[in-house]
Amino acid sequence: MHVYYPELWDELVSQLGVVPVDVDLLVTNASGTPLTYDAGRLPAARHTVVLDVENRGRDIWPLAQLVNAGLLDGYDVVIKVHTKRSPWRGAHKKLAGTGEAWRSELLSALLGDAENVAAILEAFAGSADLGMVTADDSVLGPEFWGDDEAVAAALLRRLEPEPTLGRERLAFAAGSMYWARGVILRRLRDLDLSAADFEPEKGQVDGTTAHALERIIGLFTREAGLRIEERSQLPGTRGAAP
Repeated sequence: MHVYYPELWDELVSQLGVVPVDVDLLVTNASGTPLTYDAGRLPAARHTVVLDVENRGRDIWPLAQLVNAGLLDGYDVVIKVHTKRSPWRGAHKKLAGTGEAWRSELLSALLGDAENVAAILEAFAGSADLGMVTADDSVLGPEFWGDDEAVAAALLRRLEPEPTLGRERLAFAAGSMYWARGVILRRLRDLDLSAADFEPEKGQVDGTTAHALERIIGLFTREAGLRIEERSQLPGTRGAAP
């Protein structure tokens, strides 16, 4: 979990409280505010680690820091959430709804209740080629890469062999909240990222390293031969077609 808006911290903790299996909670805190919670609200948490981080690279550089430190090693499936507001979304011609509504939709689809989470985890257990699950209408394609494609291409030149940006691989989970195989997120380590790779925060809506990496994570998923699915596409889960 990444926290920038501390007033949303309690909401996310409550949402995570529905997870019906033991979890480790890793929190990156860029809010400048100490974060505490009543352990009884998250009874499944075996361990909780809160790391204070600089407000740089949105939720992506903090994620990469966890990966670089080895804190995501050994996890088969990870849920990534953050205190999303996206105040710019309402003015985006191609995207419907507000940032607040988008956060609610993402959290409801990925968490919601214990039965929903159990069904998502069962889908991962039963489908070796399932790589990532996000909310409906949140898997976007190449038409949403724009200036981020050039930034992504520069970052990918660090890898050997360098992945290709084939158009069929350019799907990604917009909103940066999802369930994902840990192996996908650990691929960030190969990019050897540092704070210097991320622009100072100026409210940018596109064209930054963080935006490019949001898309590259989708590319890593497809490169591994894994699927990116929206919530209702999972068989036997809420909202799926019969």
